[in-house]
Amino acid sequence: MTENDSDRTNSRLVSFLGVGDYRPTTYAFQGRQVETRFVAQALAEFLDCGRTTILATHEAEDRHGEALRAALEDDGRQVELRRIPSGRSEAELRDQFRILRDTLIEDTETPLTIDITHGFRAQPFFAAAGLAVLSASGRLPEQTRILYGAFEAKDGNSTPIWELSPLLDMMGYAQAASAFRQTGDARPLADALEAERRRIAARAQQGERGFAKAQLVAPLRRFAADLAATRLVALLVGVERNGKFEKSSARALHEALEKWAAQCDRDHPALVPLIGDLIEMTSGLLVPEDAAVEQGLAAAEARRATAELAELYLGFGRLMEAAAIAREEIVSRIATRPEAIRAGRRDFDPEARAAVERTASAARDIRSLWDWRNDLLHAGMRLDPLPGDRLAKNVRALVDEIARPAKTIIVSRHPGAIEWIKRQGIVGDEVLEHVAEEDIARLRAGDRIVGTLPVTLVARLCGQGVTCEILSLDMEQSDRGRDLTAEDLEAAGARLDRVRASFAD
Repeated sequence: MTENDSDRTNSRLVSFLGVGDYRPTTYAFQGRQVETRFVAQALAEFLDCGRTTILATHEAEDRHGEALRAALEDDGRQVELRRIPSGRSEAELRDQFRILRDTLIEDTETPLTIDITHGFRAQPFFAAAGLAVLSASGRLPEQTRILYGAFEAKDGNSTPIWELSPLLDMMGYAQAASAFRQTGDARPLADALEAERRRIAARAQQGERGFAKAQLVAPLRRFAADLAATRLVALLVGVERNGKFEKSSARALHEALEKWAAQCDRDHPALVPLIGDLIEMTSGLLVPEDAAVEQGLAAAEARRATAELAELYLGFGRLMEAAAIAREEIVSRIATRPEAIRAGRRDFDPEARAAVERTASAARDIRSLWDWRNDLLHAGMRLDPLPGDRLAKNVRALVDEIARPAKTIIVSRHPGAIEWIKRQGIVGDEVLEHVAEEDIARLRAGDRIVGTLPVTLVARLCGQGVTCEILSLDMEQSDRGRDLTAEDLEAAGARLDRVRASFAD
């Protein structure tokens, strides 16, 4: 062995050895040929491997071990045979995996090639399973490849060596896409797409066919950043920058996913189901662009998307973000002015928003929600912090609450008043002659009551965050005591006044 031979460390090879009747053949790889009966010898020559590790059972080593070792050492290669069990029991399979794991990760700095040509039939499958686990944990060298000597596909005496490394890329994509779907962290998927761009460029230089270039990286990173920072407006309806509306990051990603899905089946077929899941995930966050531009988060579709976003955060296990989204939706539902809701727009009024937040904080039923939301925000740094499971249940209930559409109830025993209210475009989910205790119990923050109400009831409802609008008019003395028609009310200058009341301490 020469000094140069002993210093070869540019790559290492891990191969299996079986008990087959290996016959000499000419292995062909990337325009080169080597004649041998051992594929490991051919690969060590093709790749100029400084170290070769052979995994073999006792039977395989007895039959071919010495001959393979001699062939590799004659070529000046470092070689080590490691004994593995046959895998005939669960215990042996565990030992087999342990040896494979330790072999693959013992040096993560040197490029690694795994040869799965030989060995018992189950061993290549087991190797693939091990690769999937180690790839998911990030323990494999950055440059890892899989090769297979396709003896069954030989032409005459020439046996091709197939590159199966795209299987690793496929596993990486699947793991990254799955992590995004389960946690909301899109960075691994964006990194995988960046790596794909580099591979496509390299293949193009080698004259290979064009691969579908996913235009996902920019919208994916933008969506991930907005999701991580809980940018409610940017995620769902977009923001106004320099007088122009920027498309929401959820819509930008959704459209990019749909475009790539049409091309994905050719180059990444294993990803198609996962891409479908991501398209479904983002579809719940879409708000029609015209409604997004004109009304922002005040649009009915935005209210639905807000509830979907809170549900998404909850599915990720991110209680803080789910609670924050639900809190802002409750505040928006009791706002009296659109300027208090139109965040991200030039006409947004922060003072109006602050006033609504004070109103919400003053409502007794809402104040308790704010309390445990603050418990989350301040990491339980208080005298009596709620346990994590209690907080999770509270957030679950709150997300369910904002998913329920706000109700509008008309309250009056006068048909003329009911007709006049409906002529104002207020149809109402229900019409009641009076509000009973059971009606009060089922009302929630953001619900709306329109009609004729006593002041004490208004105070109770305001304490729950319910919006109250009272039918008011300047009535002539002669009209008192009789039912007025809708026309009479119109002539008398009827109007709806939004009022607030509270009980004195």
